[in-house]
Amino acid sequence: VVTKVIKTAEELANLQSYTPVTEMPITGVANNYAEYGKSAYSYGGYFVLANDITATGSESAFKAPALGNYSSGATIKAEMGFHGTFDGQGHTVDGFSYDVGGVFGEIGDNAVIQNVAFTNAMVGVNSRQYAVGVLSSNATGTFTVSNVYVQGSIWGANGGMLFGKSISGGTLTDVVVDMKISDGTSATGDDSYTVGAIASADRGN
Repeated sequence: VVTKVIKTAEELANLQSYTPVTEMPITGVANNYAEYGKSAYSYGGYFVLANDITATGSESAFKAPALGNYSSGATIKAEMGFHGTFDGQGHTVDGFSYDVGGVFGEIGDNAVIQNVAFTNAMVGVNSRQYAVGVLSSNATGTFTVSNVYVQGSIWGANGGMLFGKSISGGTLTDVVVDMKISDGTSATGDDSYTVGAIASADRGN
C-alpha cells in the first residue's frame, strides 16, 4: 500500500509528516546529539515519485530531521532513521539545495531507495554544515540504494554527495555519482575538510 504519492518539492521535503514517527531514547548515541538539541527518531512508509520535480529557485534546502551533524557509523543505530521504501519510478529531482539531513534524515535497516536521479544538486551551499548529503546525513544497517544517479557540487565540510558523514553496511547497486568540489568547502574557516562521492570517509560495503 502506497503511503504517499509524491508530486511536489514540498511533499518530498516532508516525508515524515505522512507516516508515524517514533521518538527513540538517545541512550548509546553520542552525547552531542542532546547538546545540540537533536533527537533520535524512526519512520517508515512506502513512497513513490509521480513526476519530475524541478526547482524554481525559491525553495528552501532539503533538511529532513536528522540525528545531528556530528554523527558517524560508530554512534548511530540501524534502528534509527528511515526504514521504508522510496521508488522514484525513473523520475528526476533537479536543481535543489541540500542541508544536514538531506531528503531522508538518517537511513537505517530495511530502507530501500531506488529508481531516481538527483541532478544539479547543491550540497551544503547554504550552511556549510558538517555531514551534508543528498539522501541523508548517515546510513547504517541493511539499507539498499539501487539505480540512483546523483550529480552536482558539494560545499559542506566533511560531507558526501549521497550521505553526509558515514556509511556502514548496506548495499549500493547501479549507483552513479558525478560531483565536483566547489570553492570554499571548509565550514571551519580553514583548509581542512574531507569530502567524498559516497560519504565524507567513503567507507562501508
